[in-house]
Amino acid sequence: MDSDQVIVERHESVVQLVINRPERRNALDWSTLTLLHNSIEEIAADEGVRAIILTGQGDRAFSSGVDLAGMGEGTSQRVLHDSRAKVAAVIQAMWAAPQPIIAKVRGYALAGGFGLAMAADVVIASESAVFGTPEAEVGLWPFQITVPLLRFAPPRIALELMLTARRMDAAEALANGLINRVVPDEQLDATVEEFAAELAGLSSAATGFGKRSFYQVSGSMDHEHFDYLATLLTLVNQFDDAKEGLVARREHRQPRFLGH
Repeated sequence: MDSDQVIVERHESVVQLVINRPERRNALDWSTLTLLHNSIEEIAADEGVRAIILTGQGDRAFSSGVDLAGMGEGTSQRVLHDSRAKVAAVIQAMWAAPQPIIAKVRGYALAGGFGLAMAADVVIASESAVFGTPEAEVGLWPFQITVPLLRFAPPRIALELMLTARRMDAAEALANGLINRVVPDEQLDATVEEFAAELAGLSSAATGFGKRSFYQVSGSMDHEHFDYLATLLTLVNQFDDAKEGLVARREHRQPRFLGH
């Protein structure tokens, strides 16, 4: 199950999944999302696994989101639409897994990476962590992560982040209830490992059913929401502003949006 892009590390009953693209700030290309999705489903089926840690390689980023440089120019729109839905597929696999999932966040957690962090059951971040939805900077909108973000963020805070693309530091994220704990960078690994071991010692039967009931009660229409949001994401990607935003990002300049 190991690969270059997703590393699986098992320590007794705890598995750590590492997004391994540090040279791209652990950006999520389509193959990485597929590997992450398949890994989560395989681990979820292993009754010997009691807790899962999700993190990114290195100190710079948990994940900077979907890799805009690899959006697939020349690929058919049908293929791109299906590919974009992979973020939602990973999120739903995380919620379907009976094991509790801890997001260990160091550095940037942006866009789709922010969404994966919010989809975790527990988020423990270092003081260097930065959260945000920068899609507005390139003429897009963070459709796919709306569901997990609204599970835990106050709606007005979530909408402000989406509208402005501003970044939120770990202290503000904690104050707004988006994450569970903030610890010094050098204590992050030990804190998460200790917490994962604590979770692994609980009843997996009770935890599995309890987690399922939590997500069922707090959002019974998630599948329909994701389908609707995926459609909007594909629609907005066809706008001239979105195309201009992606070109501007590649050319390292400010986009010139025209409103269509």
